[in-house]
Amino acid sequence: MDLPDNLHVLPQTANVRALMSTLRDKTTNSQRFRRAADQLGDILAIHALATQPVADGHVVRSPTGEEPRGAKLGGLQALVPILRAGQALVPSFDKFMDDPMIWHLGLSRDHQTLLPREYRCDVPENVDPNGLWVPHCYVLDPMLATGGSAEYAVRLLKTRGAQKITFVGIVGAPEGVRFLHERHPDVDIHLAVLDRCLNERGYILPGLGDFGDRYYHTV
Repeated sequence: MDLPDNLHVLPQTANVRALMSTLRDKTTNSQRFRRAADQLGDILAIHALATQPVADGHVVRSPTGEEPRGAKLGGLQALVPILRAGQALVPSFDKFMDDPMIWHLGLSRDHQTLLPREYRCDVPENVDPNGLWVPHCYVLDPMLATGGSAEYAVRLLKTRGAQKITFVGIVGAPEGVRFLHERHPDVDIHLAVLDRCLNERGYILPGLGDFGDRYYHTV
């Protein structure tokens, strides 16, 4: 398929390839899986946040006596992890952001219809109640498979006033990318890797299995 211009896949550096190999390997235990996922999350966060707003003109006093111009992170931001797997990416993004809000969104997938079911939502009814500053929302979900959960989250955020939304995941399938982009072409998509396809059950191939089960050691 023709990939949308707002799909951003990490450069396949040695580190990214090695970390993905660890995540894909079925013999990787949960502790090693978490470590690799956390490291990859840091790389993803740096890339996805590269264009976040900054306030220039800040004067830094260097030990050498120089006073170079610096910058401070600015802008209102919110992390929207899709539970439970999306929570794994929160610490990585929190490292590189200035006091983001965190709005958990609990979605489960109906294994018959593959459609999302909401069981928890911390997103406020109006993300900008004072009409002053709408936050940039980052939807976090390690796996972009059918795209149903991601699309649900984006649609929910828009109905509650969000205007700038970015999706971040570790592994994506072309079908999920297409589904999300066709419905929300204004949403940037950041992935570590883009895999081949979905199988008949809606799982990514070659994929890495159930991210949440492997990360939280519930298998």
